[in-house]
Amino acid sequence: MIFAKAPDPGSVKTRLQPILTPEERARLQEAFLLDTLALTDSLPVRRALAAAPSVGHPFFVHCSQARSIPLVRQEGESLGDRMRNAFEWGFRQGFQRVVLIGCDAPTLPADFIREAFEDLRHVPVVIGPSRDGGYYLIGARPPLADLFSGVRWGSDQVMLETLKKINAEKMECALLPFWYDIDRPADLILLKEMLELDARRGRPRPKETHAFLRSLSWEGREEKEKK
Repeated sequence: MIFAKAPDPGSVKTRLQPILTPEERARLQEAFLLDTLALTDSLPVRRALAAAPSVGHPFFVHCSQARSIPLVRQEGESLGDRMRNAFEWGFRQGFQRVVLIGCDAPTLPADFIREAFEDLRHVPVVIGPSRDGGYYLIGARPPLADLFSGVRWGSDQVMLETLKKINAEKMECALLPFWYDIDRPADLILLKEMLELDARRGRPRPKETHAFLRSLSWEGREEKEKK
């Protein structure tokens, strides 16, 4: 299940405000989601798009129709509530291994997702930790453990607090390699340079995100990030 917010100006990627306009942040959100969908096209799994705030948004409808992916509305007040409800939705559909990812890591290797599904054959939970203290992926099989209550969502303590819950319950859990999300201006500037290096080396890269970053004039943006 791919978690995504509708690409509406002013409501997405707000932490990138110092260097991107509301319209640019909305375009970046579109690029991230399209690249995440492309990333998962080759995986031998069923997909669903967990949409917020509405499954009726035209961009979500387009994505759903283009790939025949069901849309599921994110339900719940906190991110933890929304993830718990997404897992329960997947289990009600009869799936025994459910993996949630966001769309803030367009360079995420598809092999990490494959590994997550393989790990779930042997353990009840798998997590992909991110460099910012959260996680870019979480997977589980039923019955769903209590992984989401008492966690300070949006903080740099999410992974730590989740691991404390797992260890307190002596729960088996597999950990994937660390990866990175794109949340802050410094993350985006680093991503831009990494994708340029990949382009010069002829390496694969997220097509939509790279094209969007190349379409921007970067004069003065990096100075804004430093203020």
